[in-house]
Amino acid sequence: MSSLLLPLLLPLLLITACLPYAVHRSTLESNHKTNGTRRYAPPTVADMYAYQDDDELYAYAQAANSSESERPSAVRNSESNTNKDAGDLYNSSLAYIEHPLVKKWIKYFTVKEHARFQRFLNRGEYYRSYIQSELQEHGLPTDLYYLAMIESGFVNNARSKAYAVGIWQFMRRTGAFHGLLIDSFIDQRMDVVASTAAAISYLQDLNRVYQSWWLAIASYNSGEVRVLRAVMRRDTRDFFELIEKRVLPEETVNYVPKFIAAMHIGRHYRHYGFELKSERVFALQRFNLYRVPPQTRLAEIAAETNCSLKALKSHNVSVRRGVVHPTKHINVRIPVDCRSLTTAQRKKFEQQSKKRLLAYRRQEIKGRYRVRRGDSLYSLARRFNTSVRSLLLANNLTSSRIYAGQLLKIVGRSSNSEKMASKRHRDLAKQMAAADRADSGRVIQHRVRRGESLYRIAKKYDVSVKQLKRTNNLRKSRIYPGQIIKVINL
Repeated sequence: MSSLLLPLLLPLLLITACLPYAVHRSTLESNHKTNGTRRYAPPTVADMYAYQDDDELYAYAQAANSSESERPSAVRNSESNTNKDAGDLYNSSLAYIEHPLVKKWIKYFTVKEHARFQRFLNRGEYYRSYIQSELQEHGLPTDLYYLAMIESGFVNNARSKAYAVGIWQFMRRTGAFHGLLIDSFIDQRMDVVASTAAAISYLQDLNRVYQSWWLAIASYNSGEVRVLRAVMRRDTRDFFELIEKRVLPEETVNYVPKFIAAMHIGRHYRHYGFELKSERVFALQRFNLYRVPPQTRLAEIAAETNCSLKALKSHNVSVRRGVVHPTKHINVRIPVDCRSLTTAQRKKFEQQSKKRLLAYRRQEIKGRYRVRRGDSLYSLARRFNTSVRSLLLANNLTSSRIYAGQLLKIVGRSSNSEKMASKRHRDLAKQMAAADRADSGRVIQHRVRRGESLYRIAKKYDVSVKQLKRTNNLRKSRIYPGQIIKVINL
């Protein structure tokens, strides 16, 4: 009986399969041809599937009345859905475009915060080419560019309530772990080149652990441990399943849908009433890179290169003060339309640096030192070959807080009073030293093996279990095989 019905059902099945495409095609043509004029409307789910981005959809609208032979190759490729540069991230997001949270954020960005999202697009267009080329070069989806958009809106010096900084919004320890230089003189989280390289490294690590870009993006927001705990608790790597099971914080629950919404709006910006306005594009070829010695002032570089100080600061936003750095060589970007630094000028900077560096390291006058911004008791103890405990006792300090302009007595390490120090001073010195070392120590990434415990890891690296918990934001001592534990090696 079934064999007799098959010839009758086959044409019906073919018609049913072709019907959605025909409906989509006619709807799309009616949307883009109204009395000979073009009008924009938000793309449907069918539009998203058929066309990878807004430029392809726009190309189709222009060639809607032309014959097949006159259509651009980009249009023909879009109709066959063979865009090889789209990336798995965009394709996999199409399944969630009708998710209530994604629709909520699309409406939020296109209606309530339309003007704000337009500013995001305009600022991001300056960096888009560079960031996407770096992502593509390292084998990452180029749509991760929109991660920076929802993090900071492409504001270089953006700072969150949790003290995350830069367009990629790195926390201090995470940024330092991925190679960023961060101190009171320079903060490379605000440098687009250095922070993009760090973000690529971090995202690669996250995706390597979770084998899921949605979980990697969620971890970028809330941290590896929190997402890993949710995955282990519910035994699933499906982010949207974790949403339904309510095991993630509300901010993280909204973070991935927000990213998907920004990505779809960015790809189809014309249909949501947006425009891209950017007269300039960031490119490394537009700058000359010079390695500048310590104690060199930006004003001196501006004078030697005939470049405005304002422009020099805008291209080197990671330099937080007028001096590039008191003790380290720093790369400085100078626009190509400014004069290049000659060999004689660079030698002049080197000579000035040696004199200033020597004076900087000899600031002890008659056993006293005036505190500068960025100093700490630990850094001063190292500079003058003494101990934090000696500085606390000599200056009668009951806390580790010091301030710029304060005058401190500098005493030697072998002091009799140090041996008679009270327990309160000893504990305070230990806490201060540990805190400062945590900022300046070398971070080791340890992958947990089967059978290991926090106690064994702490013993291996000669640290305490309490310190491991504090570094990794762990409330309990439970860890899992494959989990990444950060260890600060002092």
